[in-house]
Amino acid sequence: MLVYLGGDLVVDVREVVAVLAVRRREASTRAPGRDRRQRHGRSGGPRAVVVTTRGTFLTELAPSTAARRLERGGRQ
Repeated sequence: MLVYLGGDLVVDVREVVAVLAVRRREASTRAPGRDRRQRHGRSGGPRAVVVTTRGTFLTELAPSTAARRLERGGRQ
C-alpha cells in the first residue's frame, strides 16, 4: 500500500523502517516580533525523517501525522 507523506513523497508501507522527528535549533539571537508559527517549527522546513529500505527522506509532516498515515496504510 502506498502512502502520501507530503510534497512529492510517496512510499510503500512495507518499506518503512522508521519515522524520526527532526529537531531544529533556534538561533541564539531571535529577531524581535518573529512570527509565532516560525518559533514553533511550522515554517515549512522538514519536521520528520522517514527511513525506508530504499533510502532516507525528509517530510514537512509532523512525525505523529506521518506515523498515523503509515499505521492506517494510506486509508484516510
